[in-house]
Amino acid sequence: MHDSQHHDAVRTCIPAVADVLCHPLRWPRFLPHVPRVTEQPDGSLRITVSWHGLRLTSTCRATSTVADTSCSLVLEHRTGLLRGLREEWIATSPDIAHLTLHSDIAWTTPISTPRRLLVQRIYVDGVRARTTAQVALLAQADWRSRAVE
Repeated sequence: MHDSQHHDAVRTCIPAVADVLCHPLRWPRFLPHVPRVTEQPDGSLRITVSWHGLRLTSTCRATSTVADTSCSLVLEHRTGLLRGLREEWIATSPDIAHLTLHSDIAWTTPISTPRRLLVQRIYVDGVRARTTAQVALLAQADWRSRAVE
């Protein structure tokens, strides 16, 4: 194997994952459960998600970082049902064949138990689980396309 071929073989899948995960304005093209993301005049994002016909809209601050073998996104929700929720997504990929996607949520403000249960059922168990699955599918598709190059 020539050095250039070896270099191509060990490329990570982070660029493909980062193109989606760390750029929320692109989500409507790749994540069917996210029909709309718009940037607000203050730089925050207004994100609408859909889960079994129920739409949730939240304005949040987004911060992302992309490196050679990892990318991360932090969303701090400021409005709507998700107000006070901080979520962090981290994707790492030491090589093209491996991807780890980790996500955490934390409440930055006290919330009622009914609201916490509602957010858990709809957003965490539904929307976030689907986002994780979609990102994994995109990474697999990227891996397959590179395998045939």
